[in-house]
Amino acid sequence: MEILVHKGCHEIGGTCIQVTSGMTSILLDVGLPLSAASPHVDVSRLKVNAVLVSHSHQDHYGLIDRLAQSTPIYIGKLGKKGTPWKQLPALQSLGAVPDRRFQNYSLSR
Repeated sequence: MEILVHKGCHEIGGTCIQVTSGMTSILLDVGLPLSAASPHVDVSRLKVNAVLVSHSHQDHYGLIDRLAQSTPIYIGKLGKKGTPWKQLPALQSLGAVPDRRFQNYSLSR
C-alpha cells in the first residue's frame, strides 16, 4: 500500500490524500486550499478509481468539479444532505453540479 499526501500535511485545509494498493487508487478528500500559499495539485491529472469525501467542508471537497465526470464519489448521508452543492460558485462557473454522482457510504464494523 502506498499513501501519498498531495496537500494538507503542512497546512490547514485543502486536504488531498491518495491511497493506492495494487491496481486500485482512491482519493481521501479533494479539498479547496484555504491559503494562496497552498501547493498546487492538478487533480484532473490524478488517476483514481474513486473519491471518499470525509465531510462537507470545502477544504475537503472544493476541487471535486475538476475530476473526471466518471469518477465515483462517496460521501455520507449527513454530508450529502448538509451541503448546498448547487449553490457553490466554483461549481456554477464550470457548469458542473456533482450531486448526481454522489453516493452514500457506510462503515461496517
